[in-house]
Amino acid sequence: MLTRLLLILSLLTVSIVNILADVLPFHGGSTNEIVNRLPILIMPAYYTFFIRLAIISAFIYWVYRSFQSEINTVFQTRALLLIGIWILNLGHLMLWHNDFYMYSTLSLLLSLLIHYLLYLTYDKHINQWDGRVPVSLSFGWTFLMMMFDFNYAITWHNWSAFGLSDPLWAVIMLTLATAFALHFVYHYTDIPLGLVFIWTFVGIAMKNGFEELFVSVAALFLSAVIFGFIVWVKQFKYKLESIAR
Repeated sequence: MLTRLLLILSLLTVSIVNILADVLPFHGGSTNEIVNRLPILIMPAYYTFFIRLAIISAFIYWVYRSFQSEINTVFQTRALLLIGIWILNLGHLMLWHNDFYMYSTLSLLLSLLIHYLLYLTYDKHINQWDGRVPVSLSFGWTFLMMMFDFNYAITWHNWSAFGLSDPLWAVIMLTLATAFALHFVYHYTDIPLGLVFIWTFVGIAMKNGFEELFVSVAALFLSAVIFGFIVWVKQFKYKLESIAR
């Protein structure tokens, strides 16, 4: 019972703080205002961030469904890992709003590692809303947020990114993110995670538009690659299931 109470309280807290951070000027600016202070080419359009509401809603459903199952070791492990993730999310917001961008990135890296541990507690190829789907959505978004924060931090500290041009560096980052998404789509049949990347890449293209055409085209192309890969994986899996029957 204590585990479930802590789960509810931590989810409620992280939900309220995330919403308030978007509308109130914490330490001099809302999340959106801080995002727009620097020209980060891989930062998506602001509407993309509404995916956080979908992730929170998915976890609300996950917690609700957890009340209909027994408390066992697996549930306890998942609950504790989730609470850790949400505590780190709160820490990330505090660091971000106090201009500690590199520390903010490190907090997201730690959160990503805990996400992966939580991810591994689920069956490899089963996507359910009361199972792995909320974790997949949050896992994919956390990776992208870490990538955004890292690029924000190095821009803030005037790092030259190995002397590469900003558009080329952005495309390299997008390509690495695509490799991450394709790995989980292929090896874990994780369609929800892939859709998070498509949603975000389209947002990046929308924000850059014709001003940074190279980045926009690359983002759209890579989102098409992920989409095509998702379709292929689903067809491949269907054929394997048909052969098995």
